[in-house]
Amino acid sequence: MLNSRCIKILELLSKEDKTYSVDHIANKFNVSNRMIRYDIDSINDYLRKHKINEIEKKPNSPIKLNISKKEKEEIEELIKNINIQTYILSNSERCGLLLYELLSLNNECTYSYLQDKLGVSKSTVVSDLKKAKEWLKQYNLNIVKSSNKGILVEGLEVNIRRAIADLLIANNEYNVMITLEKLYTKENSDTIKNFRKIKLSSTNIEYIKGLVRELEVSFGTFSDNDFMNIVIYIYIIVNRNIDKRFIDDNTYKSIESEYAKEHIEVCKLIEKLNSKFSLNIDKQEISYLSSIILSSSKNNKNIFESKDYLEASSLANLIILQIRKQYIKDFSMDSKLYKSFINHINNLIFRIKFNTFTYNPICDSIMKNYKEEFLISKNIAKIIEEKFNCEVNDDEISYITMYIYTAKENMKDKTKDGKKNIIIACNSGFATARLLESRISNIFDVNIVAITSIHDINTYKENENIDYIISTTEISDCYFAPVITIPAIFNDSDVNNLKQYFSYKINKEKNYTITDLIKIIEDSCVIKDKDKLVQDIEKYLKTGSRNFKSIKHCINRSNIQLNIDAKDWEDGVIKSAKPLIDDNIIEEGYVDAIIDNIHKLGSYIVVDDMIAMPHAKPGNYVNDFGVSITTFKNPIKIGTYNNIKIFITISSPNNDSHIDFITQIMKLIDKEEFINLLENSSSSDDVLDYINYI
Repeated sequence: MLNSRCIKILELLSKEDKTYSVDHIANKFNVSNRMIRYDIDSINDYLRKHKINEIEKKPNSPIKLNISKKEKEEIEELIKNINIQTYILSNSERCGLLLYELLSLNNECTYSYLQDKLGVSKSTVVSDLKKAKEWLKQYNLNIVKSSNKGILVEGLEVNIRRAIADLLIANNEYNVMITLEKLYTKENSDTIKNFRKIKLSSTNIEYIKGLVRELEVSFGTFSDNDFMNIVIYIYIIVNRNIDKRFIDDNTYKSIESEYAKEHIEVCKLIEKLNSKFSLNIDKQEISYLSSIILSSSKNNKNIFESKDYLEASSLANLIILQIRKQYIKDFSMDSKLYKSFINHINNLIFRIKFNTFTYNPICDSIMKNYKEEFLISKNIAKIIEEKFNCEVNDDEISYITMYIYTAKENMKDKTKDGKKNIIIACNSGFATARLLESRISNIFDVNIVAITSIHDINTYKENENIDYIISTTEISDCYFAPVITIPAIFNDSDVNNLKQYFSYKINKEKNYTITDLIKIIEDSCVIKDKDKLVQDIEKYLKTGSRNFKSIKHCINRSNIQLNIDAKDWEDGVIKSAKPLIDDNIIEEGYVDAIIDNIHKLGSYIVVDDMIAMPHAKPGNYVNDFGVSITTFKNPIKIGTYNNIKIFITISSPNNDSHIDFITQIMKLIDKEEFINLLENSSSSDDVLDYINYI
């Protein structure tokens, strides 16, 4: 009989043709040398029984398993077919299976039932039940014992499902998926025995995965962790519905109306599940699954269509400005990272509203390696906590940490002359991928073509210029380019590994800007058309304008209104937008949309002390890029803010340039001398000259 440690030792010795000291193995498994010697005796008994060469062991000598290729294959097959009758469960493995069994049952069960299931004594079951009861507290679940009926888990259905999901996919001591993979390995067997009505077979897995991939067309690409999270939750929904265990929580009822577009896509998925498994899944279940999907980490290409976009954009801006004020004066995000950050905050807002949870698999590593950024994030998270009257957990904070660290890395000197084209594939979320992107691009001379999840790599197959795929986890599948595996948070040894493939980035002593070049030219020449010269230099140097208009191209003297009267914020919005309407930049409907959004969302347009940025989603009622700057004689109150004196009203005709446009506006707002000028100047010319000069 082999326990789990014996199996791991046997796997270690059979897979590698190496010798190991008893000390080494004891340290690896955190047990005494004597215990390892006992384990080796047990393994040898097992090998002897199956007529396989035994482990060599001599006093004061390393141990080794000398076996033929055929014997190695026999050992692999034996380990694969170990089942619950011959496999001795560890304490945590046994407790995990006990929890899963209790959560899956519809009725009470007896001690003898659990004894038979796990092959242990009643006293062991009693001991395990104590541990199980303690673990279930975090889900507001309780184990109830009745002398007449038996043992049963009591609590809300939504909490039972969350506990089941965590047992299957979360990184905890009771993860049963790892245990069950050891017990059931053949694809046509009941991989998870307690899924009574539906097998977790490869056929069903691929069917569910196919449905989730279809969702990605509408929702954006999910991170690998969340992709599997959704797959598992769909399994749970199917099985709980088969067992007539339905969601009894009205928390998700409003999703159908508030997130109608997303809800419709989930309805299509449910129709296919109903047909496949002969079910009749109701509206509450549809809204419940919608909440799981909407709270997931995804690379949402249609972020501007999200219901929470404006609120997310406002919150992201507040966080960035707060970081500048309290911690990093010149803190900024480039437009690509800024868009990704808004996308993350958008998902975070949904999770808060509907009390759903996210899990960051590298949270502990982030807290350890990025202590300063984590502390900043924890303090900044108070903005979110105060706004939504909630508590932001460490998993959420660690994701924000990665964005802050990535922004700091991106602020360092960069060179964009990459030699190798690479794809970054990350299974722990797009924030992790952005962190990895920043680290790699700052150290190596590479061109990062795309950031994606592992399951979505093949969408880039037609790109023949991909040299390497960099992944944060081992990938067994074969792809169209070589795969390099490195951890998300890599060290010097990982850098040494990567330098085999990529050249180091050359740091320049001086990085001249176009503004520097213009000043040099002005010293010796008369410039007839400064704007055209800038454009020509940009084109020559291949810096480009990144396909968005600069502020100086979107504003004129008539768009600047200083020291005007406004009776309230609504009057202020109307007056600040008037120059844009007069220039046919926007239509009246755009102003109505801003006012409606403020009524619904509150002070989402406030971006800093005294400053608001009235804007609505790009596209609707917008004919061109536009900026108007308005200052007021008297402060205006918007929500809880009662000192607003500056409106910078903007409009964007398309999604592609909207983020770049806002990023440039935020950089302008961050200039203290510009805000001082607006507060004290009565000349539109002075303001326009300042904008044209920068």
